[in-house]
Amino acid sequence: MIIFVDKAKNMAVFKRVQVYFIFNILFLIVPELYSQSFRIEALVKDLPGDEVVIGAVRGDRFNPADTVMPDPGRIVFEIPEGAHIGVYRIILGQTVYASVMNEPPQKIDFIFNNDSCLFETDFNHPVDSMKVIYSKENKIWYDFKKKEDVYQKELNDLRGQINYFDENSDDKYYTESKKKEIIKKYNSLQKQRAHFINTIEQKHPDLYATKIIRMYEEPFLDGNLTESKRKMTYRKNFFKNIDFTDKSLINSDVYTKKAYEYLMSYTNRKLTREQQIDELNKAVDIILDNTKSDPEVSDFIVDYFMRGFEMLGMEKLLQHIAGKYTPAVPCSSDEKTTLQRRIDLQKMLPGTEVPPFSLVDIDGDTISLSNISNEYKLIVFWATWCPHCEQMLPNLYQWYLNRDIDIEVVAISVDSDVDAWKQFIEDRGYNWINCNEPGKWDGNVTKEYNVYATPTMFLIDKDNKIISKPIDFNQFIDSVIELSK
Repeated sequence: MIIFVDKAKNMAVFKRVQVYFIFNILFLIVPELYSQSFRIEALVKDLPGDEVVIGAVRGDRFNPADTVMPDPGRIVFEIPEGAHIGVYRIILGQTVYASVMNEPPQKIDFIFNNDSCLFETDFNHPVDSMKVIYSKENKIWYDFKKKEDVYQKELNDLRGQINYFDENSDDKYYTESKKKEIIKKYNSLQKQRAHFINTIEQKHPDLYATKIIRMYEEPFLDGNLTESKRKMTYRKNFFKNIDFTDKSLINSDVYTKKAYEYLMSYTNRKLTREQQIDELNKAVDIILDNTKSDPEVSDFIVDYFMRGFEMLGMEKLLQHIAGKYTPAVPCSSDEKTTLQRRIDLQKMLPGTEVPPFSLVDIDGDTISLSNISNEYKLIVFWATWCPHCEQMLPNLYQWYLNRDIDIEVVAISVDSDVDAWKQFIEDRGYNWINCNEPGKWDGNVTKEYNVYATPTMFLIDKDNKIISKPIDFNQFIDSVIELSK
């Protein structure tokens, strides 16, 4: 848990140099005051007065820990001794433009490695304006990020010119000498970047920031090669100089970024959807093969892919992973990990029979799946506290009232608060089969169906065999349309 400090507001009116002076002197003469925690302070120009959110980064996920009301232009909080080393994030809030355009909020990412930090930045440009006043880790990290942005912009520009020349060799502007000049600059810049990273590794081998920076190493791609050959070289040598065995890097976004970058190297707009899926399957296999040395890291990457492919509705990719991968984290039949359920859910393919069950409905009657004689059944796992369920169920019920196909809905709530569930049903008048299996993800039926999120749906036939597993109302309607043909 992150503990926040509420200091006197009159500190905000001190001159900046005085703030820095007091901050450093306190650590020199009274270290015992801070022996149990580490002070994180950010001075942010034009910072709105709204609450800011602080939490930890884990791959593509942000895990909020707490909120704090800032003093004018100043955020102060403490991270307790024993907190994990890794990347943390401060969500500053949205700019006016971002609010109108529904864009992400402004943020500050920083490395915590058992030291205190002091930053100065601008709310409107938090990364570009970042000045690290106190923190060796973050000085090195932000210096790298700023220079890396410059390198990537220049490399992308040069790469674009090389590709254009290859495709438009008759363009009078791109003479042979001009092409050689561009290629020479492109190759030289790659070597400069590699030397820059290598220098950081040599000077600061033990820093967490260096572990992250090391993951930015890339294969040398000779500009004299065609674009397709450079891509092949990139794929072949991608994993040679980077390490996927450090569990501490799970507490950053570098592993998921690198996995995504490699996956994207297999995309091609000229391919059909089926061909593209085949290519992505190859990329996934290579990534998992190169990340299998550490079981925890391997599970972390698999979970990242499973969640991403679920959101994109890419069932073939999900089934490909499920058919080849077994999570390394042990689990028993009574307590499955979320990742294990994700994988096992994908193994419940169309044509397979769902597990039988008997549950007591809202009227106290026992309902057995085998006794429901309709041509089709839709099993819906849901909860009163699930916002996606609350959005979907009204649409589903309106369809249910006007359905022209012999289908029954079996709505299984995973609510532990049975009274709240009954009141929810009564208020909305959902007149389908309503059952409750309390315990969230720990109920027997919930486990057997590998449910780890709500809503989860199974459209089955009269023999209780799966027709489809729609992820939302629209996919359910698509499935019904197919049945009606």
